[in-house]
Amino acid sequence: MILLTIDSPSPRAGQTVTVSVDPAGCSIDEQWAGELIVRTSGGDTTTGSRLEIGAASVSVDLPPDLTGPALLMLEPDQDCEQAGAPGDCHYPYVEVQIGP
Repeated sequence: MILLTIDSPSPRAGQTVTVSVDPAGCSIDEQWAGELIVRTSGGDTTTGSRLEIGAASVSVDLPPDLTGPALLMLEPDQDCEQAGAPGDCHYPYVEVQIGP
């Protein structure tokens, strides 16, 4: 199972953070390659940053207008269930509290 980690425990809106694949040493394959989004109670916001095949981390610019609790989530190009993952698969994410 792939998880994500972030280099800043309390990022601020508009800050650039590094998102890494966990466990360390793993890299993205074709099943998980895709864009990172910020999911809040108000909906999803694209970041323009992608974890590509073979990558273990990527820099992400957090949207300048989003604050509060959020999930920094990988949205794979392929649906994880269709790619052969178990039926209870989830998109890898990391919980963050984005400050103003």
